[in-house]
Amino acid sequence: FIFILYFAAPIWSELYSEPDVTLIIRILSIYFLLSLFCFIPEVKLYRKLDYKNKIKPDILRSILGTLSTVIFALNGYSYWSIVFGTLISEISRTLFFFYLSPWWPKLSFDINIAYKLFRYSRWVILASIFSIINNYLDYMIIGKYLSVTALSYYWVAYRWGHLSSENLRPIFLEVLFPTFSRNSSSNAVISKGVSKSIKYCSIIAFPMSLGMVSVSDIFVITLFGEKWEPSIVLLQLLAISGLIRSLSIMDSVILSKGKPEYGTFAGVINAFFMCFLLLLLVPKWGLSGACVSVLMSFFFRAVFLYYVSSKLLETSLLIFLRPMVIPLVSSLLMYSAISIFRVYILTTTYNIIFLIFLVAFGIVSYCLFLQILSRGTILSEIYILIKSIFK
Repeated sequence: FIFILYFAAPIWSELYSEPDVTLIIRILSIYFLLSLFCFIPEVKLYRKLDYKNKIKPDILRSILGTLSTVIFALNGYSYWSIVFGTLISEISRTLFFFYLSPWWPKLSFDINIAYKLFRYSRWVILASIFSIINNYLDYMIIGKYLSVTALSYYWVAYRWGHLSSENLRPIFLEVLFPTFSRNSSSNAVISKGVSKSIKYCSIIAFPMSLGMVSVSDIFVITLFGEKWEPSIVLLQLLAISGLIRSLSIMDSVILSKGKPEYGTFAGVINAFFMCFLLLLLVPKWGLSGACVSVLMSFFFRAVFLYYVSSKLLETSLLIFLRPMVIPLVSSLLMYSAISIFRVYILTTTYNIIFLIFLVAFGIVSYCLFLQILSRGTILSEIYILIKSIFK
């Protein structure tokens, strides 16, 4: 795949009429090479259920990737800031994984093991291929029909709008799959686990996403400047799609029940559906059309997987939807409180102090509403959970 990407780079350059695309793709192919070296150390930690160490390289990648991209962008490196930020984040992640879980590759091959792995993983591999397509399809179509500048606005909005889904969802998926696999014969145990996971995921994802919507204008202008103002509406739309994706944790249920083909089917349909919407809406509505396309495709994929999971577990969809109610209502009340506060303040001064104040105000109001609506039970559960993690 890396060699294909490297030698096919000139084709993409001609497609977008951008000479730099060839060099960018070839440099970014290093990213996939680095991810191969991360795989075994990551799996070793995964098998040990050592999630505390497993999450550290991902946190480091997110922090260094964001900081380096912003620093390069502020120094005038344009789209190269994204390239450098991506490589720096992945190199740091690879080195940290090797430090936490040392491993060195060896040349060996066992045909029997490969066959057994392929029989189960062929659907997972196919799903991963379509997942990569889904992740980059919007970028490719925006770059083709709009411009590199438009793609930069979209990239910033997507990165921050999907902050919860990119950091929260992988943690839940990695923890839930081995847990559910050990209890694959008990639908009741898995259903209870899914319900609790959705509740905890909702407690974090809803306020993060709706909070981002409420302060999106101040967030963009304060951190990136007024020239990034076109990203504000995009950020609001993509924060909602990020919320939907954050709650899409049913892949673990499907894999643990030995039905990976359902996930593959969802990925294939989602890729074609997203492609259709992007080609239909981007030429008409521009970047807003791209955001709506992504939002709708994630929504229908989530609905499909929730429905399939309820059938596999022989339970009602309400079991999965009910835990979202209190976090959703609390987040909507938080959003209303922030909006009303901003109306009465009547300030046009956008600075980091005001942004921090609004974030703090949102956190306090959300916790207050959560405490009232749950009668104190949810915050008590969170306290016990955090205490057990750091014990």
